[in-house]
Amino acid sequence: MQRALGIALLAVTLAVAAWRAFSGVVSGEGSDPEVKPTAEVLQGIRLLLSLDPRESAHGEALLKRLGLSIVPQLRYWVRKMQTELERVGVVLHAIEGRSGTSLSAERLSVSQFFHLKLLEAQAFSRQGEHMKALEVAGALLLLDPATPLAWDLRRLARRSREQMMSKEVLEPSIEAEKLVYEVGEEPKITFRLVNHQESEAVIEVHKGVLGEVDATVTIVLIDGSSRRNQIRLRLQAPAETRRIVIQPKKAWEQKVPFSPMDDVPLGGAVARVQIGGRFRPTDWRVDGSADLGSLGMNLSEAELWIVPPGEASQSESPLEKLAAASFFKKEQPFFVGGQLAVWAAERDAHFNEKLIETLLGSVDELDPPLLKLAVRFLQEITGENMEADPARWKLWWQKTKK
Repeated sequence: MQRALGIALLAVTLAVAAWRAFSGVVSGEGSDPEVKPTAEVLQGIRLLLSLDPRESAHGEALLKRLGLSIVPQLRYWVRKMQTELERVGVVLHAIEGRSGTSLSAERLSVSQFFHLKLLEAQAFSRQGEHMKALEVAGALLLLDPATPLAWDLRRLARRSREQMMSKEVLEPSIEAEKLVYEVGEEPKITFRLVNHQESEAVIEVHKGVLGEVDATVTIVLIDGSSRRNQIRLRLQAPAETRRIVIQPKKAWEQKVPFSPMDDVPLGGAVARVQIGGRFRPTDWRVDGSADLGSLGMNLSEAELWIVPPGEASQSESPLEKLAAASFFKKEQPFFVGGQLAVWAAERDAHFNEKLIETLLGSVDELDPPLLKLAVRFLQEITGENMEADPARWKLWWQKTKK
């Protein structure tokens, strides 16, 4: 990995040197210290840029009165604005269909080059090529640790490393036994560690703590009102546990006590529970791997839904539940199926389209309570704010599909 990182660093270094030679970046600028602007300086800049001539003149006078002492602050602000403008320029080129490599060297600054490389690394990460993403991010950070993109690069490098460790070494996860629970049932949540290596994994535990679990509970009522609660729990092994040893290609599991039911009404409401967290033990290692003791890893998000008693049937297939409730004119099942379908559609464009068509397919035949619900669901998944006019909704959908 070090050799590959060195190669990537060399490539970036040579590229930056070439672009600096072409664009005349090496001019000595930046040798003066830069300081974040104070509130007074920012106020002066805001007034200076005002469209009101009086405010603009006032801002100019204010900045000039502050004098040479604010030069480092103005340099910082100018550099930051240039960086942001160049970042927008990179996105503009992408929207226009011009790749970064099509930009001429004379017009591409070092900052733009760094932005293009960051976008390239992010694309590697989305494609699952985490090693390449890590190499590019690491090379850029070694080249310029103080780059304005340092935070984005460090975050990308950390996530890429975590993904590599999770897929290749030790994989922490949290999952619910099933997707749908009824009010009164206790969700069964399991934390699992899978050792992907050919040697044993050893996790040192202090007071049983392995990390933390974060849960967001969103409760939606049939009248459209909602509330959200945050729950944080310790990811806990049995108190007497000091060390966990996982044999090669084996897993270790621990139940997570969890009961979000207290605030969920018995009827007329559904709840969405999104569970994540972080695996962060005292220390851990896998024989034959690099030192991993300080590396924590995020848990991939698990989700479950809570429905009123008697409504679990078909709730794991919310479109089917919605269609059946529409046919039989049942308000609570229509609400449950519709709201669960809205949540399911958030990350699935195809499902979102099917939900729109399911709602519009029966909208002419719905009685007022169900029509009100259907319009609410349509507004939520489309972002449109039309009222309960089936003809207008259908016409909008015909135009949108084209």
